Amino acid sequence: MSPTGTRVGPYALETPIGRAEGCAVWHAVRADGKAREPTRVAIRLLDDPGDPAAQARLEAEYQRLKAMGGTGAPQAWAHYAGLGALVFEPRRGATVRALIDAAQAATLDLDEATALEIALGVARILRHAHELPEPLVYGRVSPAEVLLGQDSSVLLTGWGGWGQHPWPEGLDLGQRGGNPPTPASDQYALGALLVTLLEPRLVQGQGIQAGAERIARRWPACGRLLETSLATDPADRYPQVRQVEHDLLSLTRQRGGVARIGDLVERCSTFRRGGAAARAMLSSLGAPIAPPAPIAVSSPPPVAATPPKTVPPPAVAPPPAALPPTDAPAPLPVAPAAASPGATPHAPASVTPAPAPAPGEPPTAAGPGADPAQPPEPQIPPATPVSAEAPAEEAPAEEDGSEAAMQLAERVALAVLGLLGMVLLAWLGRSCVGG
Repeated sequence: MSPTGTRVGPYALETPIGRAEGCAVWHAVRADGKAREPTRVAIRLLDDPGDPAAQARLEAEYQRLKAMGGTGAPQAWAHYAGLGALVFEPRRGATVRALIDAAQAATLDLDEATALEIALGVARILRHAHELPEPLVYGRVSPAEVLLGQDSSVLLTGWGGWGQHPWPEGLDLGQRGGNPPTPASDQYALGALLVTLLEPRLVQGQGIQAGAERIARRWPACGRLLETSLATDPADRYPQVRQVEHDLLSLTRQRGGVARIGDLVERCSTFRRGGAAARAMLSSLGAPIAPPAPIAVSSPPPVAATPPKTVPPPAVAPPPAALPPTDAPAPLPVAPAAASPGATPHAPASVTPAPAPAPGEPPTAAGPGADPAQPPEPQIPPATPVSAEAPAEEAPAEEDGSEAAMQLAERVALAVLGLLGMVLLAWLGRSCVGG
């Protein structure tokens, strides 16, 4: 591809706008310093100016555009055979392909009046080409080659036939078999274009014939036009495209409505610019558009930290509201007494050094379901907080507590529990007698 700034006659290449097999299309500006029109042009530039086949095709395109004279086709301004360049009029707008894509995306509504007006504009261009002193057959009618302007103009591009046919659905059996296009082939492609404009989603999923059948069921007059234009045998089609143009005009008058080509082109351009801007924004944002991770990778979860040796406080049943103070220990022997239901066998851990029962173990003496004849085991579980034995088990450095001291502490604890049970029974008895 030629670099930007390359001179083609008085014009300098500016930006590439398209590419086909063996050539590229550029925007170019006048660079000779003369204030003459045109100042901005489009240039088709061959990849290999020495290719005779490509040169013949470029020459044929130039002659066809000159014959059309700017009626429904771009105006050709110059042909530089030695450079393999064709200078022609740049036209802006939206293709029918872009309108159909936007309609399928529910971005705009391609109504019947607009579809008929587009088909009518293409029919007029084909009629003009077929009726030239030296008739021209376009042979490439497709949604991608029909360019619509904001001034509601309809234009056919691609008169050079570069590359493969962009729309196989618009080929009749003769063209599909390799035969050259004829005026009847252009008529078939025009009917296929109208079906696609009226039923774009059905055509995309099931084909031209399925779309034509649906249109015929809901709109018999249009169905008859399509049946003739899309006939398999070219002899069964309209004798000329002029008759197709006439019937399209009649359908337009019968159906009514206002064509909105210019409005749809503007909305389609806005849709394409918005989509390009959204894609550019998303690509520029990159990874931050993804939801962030809830926890940083470098921060370990709290549960993974090494827990301290202190254990969480056990679930201790709340004591009755009327219990007397328990800060008067007395070394009394444990008196076997029947425990009354609802009594709490131990004091809060913040007051008494008595061991609390581990979760899931039966309560000690004087509690519900306890056996008064069987005192609790003197072993204290290591998970008991604020107990007299827990520091001795968890802190081996305190070696001054001998076995005798441990037994004494156990007896004191049992005595305290027994005293608590007796006090609680006396209090319950007084309550019962007084009540």
